Amino acid sequence: MVTPGTPALLELKEKFGAAILQADGSLNRKAMREIAFTDPQQRRALESILHPRIRRAIARRIASVIGPYHVIVVPLLAESGPLQDMMQRIVVVDADPKIQLRRLLDRDALTPELARSMIASQADRTERLAIADDVIDNNGTQSALDRQVRRLHHKFLQLSKPRNVKR
Repeated sequence: MVTPGTPALLELKEKFGAAILQADGSLNRKAMREIAFTDPQQRRALESILHPRIRRAIARRIASVIGPYHVIVVPLLAESGPLQDMMQRIVVVDADPKIQLRRLLDRDALTPELARSMIASQADRTERLAIADDVIDNNGTQSALDRQVRRLHHKFLQLSKPRNVKR
């Protein structure tokens, strides 16, 4: 969506300035995060540029992919109301807020203040769980997570099977 030369990246540069670009012309995600998650108005401007494009890209992929079911990963689905309408089932990967904060700090090497600001700008845990058809508990080990994903995969395979309809 935001690789060098794409219309979205060009529009982001126009809106937020060249400081959001790396030397190679790619998006400096850290700089973009700092802008978007310290000012709600700037975050809404970012979303107005990206969300319509994301919706169109998802619609194109749904139309072109074949298989028993499709998984579309939308990290901020609870905040993206119109995208929810495109989904038949919603899976929420849930973790305790303290674990969520620790993982964000470890993954992105953010300051604790920015990480907390990012989390605070998102739907809270209750709101995410309220939209879920299925929940994956991500508080435990990788093997526990893998087992839950396998169970959900089998459930989705069953749900995707054609049903015999008696007339």
